[in-house]
Amino acid sequence: VVLEEPAAAESLDRLAKGAIMTVLRELVALEPVKQAAAKIKETSKAAGVDVSSEVDSVLTKEYATAEDLKQALETIKGLKTKVPTSADGKDFLKQFVALKEDEALVLLQACAKQLPAPAAKALSQALEVALVLHGGAEIAKKLEQGDYPGAVGVLLEKKEVSEKLDELTNGAIRSVMKKLVALDAVKKAADTVKTGSSAAGVDVAADVDGLLSKKYGSIEDLTAALETIKGLKAKVPTKDDGTAFVMQLVGGIGE
Repeated sequence: VVLEEPAAAESLDRLAKGAIMTVLRELVALEPVKQAAAKIKETSKAAGVDVSSEVDSVLTKEYATAEDLKQALETIKGLKTKVPTSADGKDFLKQFVALKEDEALVLLQACAKQLPAPAAKALSQALEVALVLHGGAEIAKKLEQGDYPGAVGVLLEKKEVSEKLDELTNGAIRSVMKKLVALDAVKKAADTVKTGSSAAGVDVAADVDGLLSKKYGSIEDLTAALETIKGLKAKVPTKDDGTAFVMQLVGGIGE
C-alpha cells in the first residue's frame, strides 16, 4: 500500500523524516526481495517484456534523497503495468515484496518509529502486538501438530518476536534459552553441527559454543544469541534431508 501511491508515500516520507526511504533501503537489501527481483526479470523476459534496467534501478538506489524516492516510486508505478501478472494473480508489487508477515511488520516498525508522536507510539504499539500475535499463532500451530521442537525453533528464528515476548513476560524467553542449552540432546546436536560444518570447510565452533555458554541473564545476552543464530542459519550447511541449523540444534528435544 505504501509503495502503490507515490504522492501519499512522498508526503508520508516528508512527515516522518525519511521513514519511507528507510523502509526502501532495508527492503531492497533483503535476500527474498533480491531473489524475487531476479525471478521477475526472468519471467518477464520469457514473456517478451524486458524490465531488467527498471528493476535493477529500484534495487540499487541509495534512497538518500527525496529525488531518489520519487524516481523509485515512479519506476514502481511503471513496472506495475509492464510486469506480467503471475499465474497465481500477483501483480508486480506482490511479486516483488516477497516477505513473510513478520518480516513486513519489522520493516513497518522501522517506519513507525520516525513518525511524529503520538502517531509513532500508537502505530509502533499496534505493530508490536501484530508481530507477537503472528509469532504466537505460528507457535500454537506447531504445538497443535505435536511439533514441540518446531515450536521452540520458531522462537529461535524470529528475533523480534522473541525479544518482545521476553520483554512482555519479564524474561520468559531467557528462561527457555537457559533450559534449552542445558539439555543433553542440544549439547550433542551442537557437537554434531560443529563436526559436520567443519568437515564441510565451515568453522562455526566459536559461534555455537558462545550460544551454549551464555548465562542469559540480560536482554543483551538474548539479543546477542538471536543474532548469532541468525548468522549460523546462513553459515551452517543444510543437511541432505533439508534440515537447516535451528532444527539441527533443537530437532532432538522431546515434549
